[in-house]
Amino acid sequence: MLGSGAIDDVLLVGDGGESILKTPRRPQPIGTVEPSNDRIKRMTNIPERLGLATRLAVLGVLPLAASGCGLDTVFVDPPGVERGHGGLLIEGDPYVELGIYHEQLYEPFGAEAECPIVFGLQGGTWTHPAIRIQGIAPQAVVDCSLTAIVDDELVGTAKALSQFFITPDGLFEVQSYPVPIVHTDPEKGPGIEDLFNQNAVLKCTVSDDEDRQSEAVATVKLIEG
Repeated sequence: MLGSGAIDDVLLVGDGGESILKTPRRPQPIGTVEPSNDRIKRMTNIPERLGLATRLAVLGVLPLAASGCGLDTVFVDPPGVERGHGGLLIEGDPYVELGIYHEQLYEPFGAEAECPIVFGLQGGTWTHPAIRIQGIAPQAVVDCSLTAIVDDELVGTAKALSQFFITPDGLFEVQSYPVPIVHTDPEKGPGIEDLFNQNAVLKCTVSDDEDRQSEAVATVKLIEG
Protein backbone atom coordinates (compact mmCIF):
# COMPACT_ATOMS: atom_id res chain seq x y z
CA MET A 1 0.00 0.00 0.00
CA LEU A 2 1.36 3.42 -0.91
CA GLY A 3 0.53 6.87 0.34
CA SER A 4 -0.76 8.10 3.67
CA GLY A 5 -4.18 9.55 2.67
CA ALA A 6 -7.53 8.34 3.84
CA ILE A 7 -7.71 6.23 0.61
CA ASP A 8 -4.35 4.55 -0.30
CA ASP A 9 -3.02 3.46 -3.70
CA VAL A 10 -2.81 -0.30 -4.25
CA LEU A 11 0.15 -2.12 -5.88
CA LEU A 12 -1.01 -5.16 -7.88
CA VAL A 13 1.05 -7.82 -9.70
CA GLY A 14 -0.12 -8.82 -13.20
CA ASP A 15 -0.05 -12.30 -14.81
CA GLY A 16 3.29 -11.55 -16.42
CA GLY A 17 4.91 -10.42 -13.21
CA GLU A 18 4.61 -6.74 -13.98
CA SER A 19 3.64 -4.25 -11.23
CA ILE A 20 0.42 -2.28 -11.63
CA LEU A 21 -0.37 0.77 -9.46
CA LYS A 22 -4.15 1.41 -9.07
CA THR A 23 -5.86 4.21 -7.23
CA PRO A 24 -9.34 3.28 -5.84
CA ARG A 25 -12.30 5.60 -6.54
CA ARG A 26 -13.32 7.78 -3.63
CA PRO A 27 -16.60 6.34 -2.21
CA GLN A 28 -19.61 8.65 -2.24
CA PRO A 29 -22.07 8.73 0.72
CA ILE A 30 -25.26 6.93 -0.14
CA GLY A 31 -28.00 9.26 -1.28
CA THR A 32 -25.79 12.28 -2.05
CA VAL A 33 -25.21 13.88 -5.42
CA GLU A 34 -22.85 16.71 -6.10
CA PRO A 35 -24.86 18.96 -8.46
CA SER A 36 -23.12 20.82 -11.20
CA ASN A 37 -23.11 24.59 -11.42
CA ASP A 38 -25.71 24.49 -14.20
CA ARG A 39 -28.00 22.31 -12.09
CA ILE A 40 -27.64 24.64 -9.11
CA LYS A 41 -28.51 27.61 -11.33
CA ARG A 42 -31.64 25.89 -12.66
CA MET A 43 -32.73 25.01 -9.12
CA THR A 44 -32.30 28.56 -7.82
CA ASN A 45 -34.38 29.91 -10.72
CA ILE A 46 -37.50 27.93 -9.66
CA PRO A 47 -39.03 30.72 -7.49
CA GLU A 48 -38.40 33.23 -10.25
CA ARG A 49 -40.11 31.00 -12.82
CA LEU A 50 -43.00 30.33 -10.45
CA GLY A 51 -43.35 34.05 -9.80
CA LEU A 52 -43.51 34.71 -13.53
CA ALA A 53 -46.17 32.03 -13.99
CA THR A 54 -48.19 33.46 -11.13
CA ARG A 55 -48.04 36.96 -12.58
CA LEU A 56 -49.14 35.68 -15.98
CA ALA A 57 -52.04 33.81 -14.37
CA VAL A 58 -53.16 36.93 -12.48
CA LEU A 59 -52.94 39.06 -15.59
CA GLY A 60 -55.11 36.51 -17.37
CA VAL A 61 -57.74 36.47 -14.63
CA LEU A 62 -58.03 40.23 -14.17
CA PRO A 63 -59.55 40.92 -17.62
CA LEU A 64 -62.11 38.18 -16.97
CA ALA A 65 -63.04 39.71 -13.61
CA ALA A 66 -63.19 43.20 -15.08
CA SER A 67 -65.48 42.03 -17.84
CA GLY A 68 -68.09 41.10 -15.21
CA CYS A 69 -68.01 44.45 -13.43
CA GLY A 70 -70.48 45.95 -15.85
CA LEU A 71 -73.25 43.53 -14.83
CA ASP A 72 -75.99 44.84 -12.55
CA THR A 73 -77.84 42.66 -10.02
CA VAL A 74 -81.56 43.31 -9.93
CA PHE A 75 -83.67 41.88 -7.09
CA VAL A 76 -87.20 41.05 -8.13
CA ASP A 77 -89.52 40.40 -5.19
CA PRO A 78 -93.00 38.92 -5.41
CA PRO A 79 -96.00 41.14 -4.58
CA GLY A 80 -96.41 41.86 -0.88
CA VAL A 81 -92.68 41.64 -0.12
CA GLU A 82 -90.71 44.71 0.91
CA ARG A 83 -87.03 45.17 1.58
CA GLY A 84 -85.71 47.35 4.35
CA HIS A 85 -83.51 47.42 7.42
CA GLY A 86 -80.34 46.16 5.76
CA GLY A 87 -82.03 44.22 2.97
CA LEU A 88 -84.19 42.18 5.34
CA LEU A 89 -87.39 40.86 3.78
CA ILE A 90 -90.58 42.24 5.33
CA GLU A 91 -93.40 40.16 3.89
CA GLY A 92 -97.03 39.46 4.63
CA ASP A 93 -99.69 41.51 6.36
CA PRO A 94 -98.76 43.02 9.73
CA TYR A 95 -99.47 40.51 12.47
CA VAL A 96 -98.92 40.37 16.25
CA GLU A 97 -99.19 37.36 18.55
CA LEU A 98 -98.95 37.26 22.36
CA GLY A 99 -97.75 34.34 24.43
CA ILE A 100 -95.52 33.24 27.28
CA TYR A 101 -92.34 31.21 27.69
CA HIS A 102 -92.31 28.25 30.08
CA GLU A 103 -88.61 27.54 30.53
CA GLN A 104 -87.53 27.31 26.84
CA LEU A 105 -90.95 26.46 25.42
CA TYR A 106 -93.08 29.15 23.81
CA GLU A 107 -96.87 28.91 24.19
CA PRO A 108 -99.28 31.39 22.57
CA PHE A 109 -102.00 32.81 24.79
CA GLY A 110 -105.26 30.97 24.28
CA ALA A 111 -108.46 30.51 26.23
CA GLU A 112 -107.91 30.59 30.00
CA ALA A 113 -104.22 31.42 29.56
CA GLU A 114 -102.25 32.20 32.68
CA CYS A 115 -100.03 35.26 32.94
CA PRO A 116 -97.53 35.13 35.84
CA ILE A 117 -96.72 38.20 37.95
CA VAL A 118 -93.24 38.07 39.47
CA PHE A 119 -91.42 40.14 42.07
CA GLY A 120 -88.36 41.82 40.60
CA LEU A 121 -84.90 41.30 42.10
CA GLN A 122 -84.49 45.08 42.37
CA GLY A 123 -88.06 45.71 43.43
CA GLY A 124 -91.39 46.08 41.70
CA THR A 125 -93.83 43.55 40.30
CA TRP A 126 -93.76 42.58 36.66
CA THR A 127 -95.25 40.39 33.98
CA HIS A 128 -93.19 39.33 30.96
CA PRO A 129 -95.28 38.31 27.94
CA ALA A 130 -93.63 37.15 24.73
CA ILE A 131 -94.49 39.09 21.58
CA ARG A 132 -94.18 37.73 18.04
CA ILE A 133 -94.63 39.72 14.83
CA GLN A 134 -94.76 39.29 11.07
CA GLY A 135 -95.00 41.89 8.29
CA ILE A 136 -93.44 44.51 10.61
CA ALA A 137 -89.79 45.57 10.80
CA PRO A 138 -87.87 43.87 13.62
CA GLN A 139 -87.09 47.21 15.25
CA ALA A 140 -90.45 48.59 16.28
CA VAL A 141 -92.32 50.42 19.04
CA VAL A 142 -94.23 48.14 21.41
CA ASP A 143 -97.10 49.63 23.42
CA CYS A 144 -98.74 47.27 25.95
CA SER A 145 -101.46 47.71 28.55
CA LEU A 146 -103.01 45.35 31.11
CA THR A 147 -106.48 46.07 32.45
CA ALA A 148 -108.18 44.19 35.28
CA ILE A 149 -111.64 43.08 34.20
CA VAL A 150 -113.27 43.12 37.64
CA ASP A 151 -113.27 46.95 37.95
CA ASP A 152 -111.72 48.04 34.63
CA GLU A 153 -108.56 49.26 36.39
CA LEU A 154 -105.42 49.82 34.37
CA VAL A 155 -102.80 47.85 36.30
CA GLY A 156 -99.93 47.74 33.80
CA THR A 157 -98.53 49.78 30.92
CA ALA A 158 -95.24 49.90 29.01
CA LYS A 159 -94.11 51.53 25.77
CA ALA A 160 -90.62 51.23 24.28
CA LEU A 161 -88.66 50.87 21.04
CA SER A 162 -87.76 47.18 20.96
CA GLN A 163 -85.51 44.90 18.91
CA PHE A 164 -87.13 41.68 17.72
CA PHE A 165 -85.13 38.56 16.83
CA ILE A 166 -85.79 35.84 14.28
CA THR A 167 -87.40 32.56 15.37
CA PRO A 168 -86.94 29.12 13.75
CA ASP A 169 -90.39 29.40 12.14
CA GLY A 170 -89.58 32.74 10.46
CA LEU A 171 -91.37 35.13 12.81
CA PHE A 172 -89.68 37.83 14.87
CA GLU A 173 -90.07 37.93 18.62
CA VAL A 174 -89.25 39.52 21.94
CA GLN A 175 -89.14 36.62 24.38
CA SER A 176 -89.75 38.70 27.50
CA TYR A 177 -91.32 42.15 27.30
CA PRO A 178 -91.40 43.69 30.82
CA VAL A 179 -94.66 45.30 31.90
CA PRO A 180 -94.71 46.74 35.46
CA ILE A 181 -97.81 45.82 37.50
CA VAL A 182 -99.13 48.50 39.90
CA HIS A 183 -102.48 49.73 41.09
CA THR A 184 -103.56 53.01 39.52
CA ASP A 185 -106.60 53.27 41.78
CA PRO A 186 -105.47 55.41 44.76
CA GLU A 187 -107.76 53.41 47.04
CA LYS A 188 -105.84 50.21 46.31
CA GLY A 189 -102.31 49.08 46.88
CA PRO A 190 -99.51 49.40 47.24
CA GLY A 191 -99.56 45.59 47.23
CA ILE A 192 -100.93 43.77 44.16
CA GLU A 193 -101.71 40.42 45.78
CA ASP A 194 -105.43 41.10 45.33
CA LEU A 195 -104.89 40.77 41.56
CA PHE A 196 -103.86 37.13 41.80
CA ASN A 197 -106.39 34.80 40.18
CA GLN A 198 -108.15 37.77 38.59
CA ASN A 199 -108.82 38.02 34.86
CA ALA A 200 -107.31 40.83 32.85
CA VAL A 201 -107.05 42.00 29.25
CA LEU A 202 -103.56 42.28 27.79
CA LYS A 203 -103.32 44.44 24.67
CA CYS A 204 -100.12 45.13 22.70
CA THR A 205 -99.66 47.29 19.61
CA VAL A 206 -96.52 47.05 17.49
CA SER A 207 -95.60 49.66 14.83
CA ASP A 208 -92.46 50.38 12.80
CA ASP A 209 -91.11 53.52 11.14
CA GLU A 210 -92.83 52.63 7.84
CA ASP A 211 -96.28 52.80 9.50
CA ARG A 212 -96.72 49.03 9.42
CA GLN A 213 -98.78 48.27 12.51
CA SER A 214 -100.91 45.63 14.16
CA GLU A 215 -102.16 44.69 17.61
CA ALA A 216 -103.11 41.62 19.60
CA VAL A 217 -105.48 41.24 22.54
CA ALA A 218 -105.58 38.32 24.98
CA THR A 219 -107.68 37.63 28.05
CA VAL A 220 -105.43 36.13 30.72
CA LYS A 221 -105.62 34.99 34.31
CA LEU A 222 -103.12 36.75 36.56
CA ILE A 223 -101.24 34.34 38.81
CA GLU A 224 -98.30 34.59 41.18
CA GLY A 225 -95.15 33.64 39.32
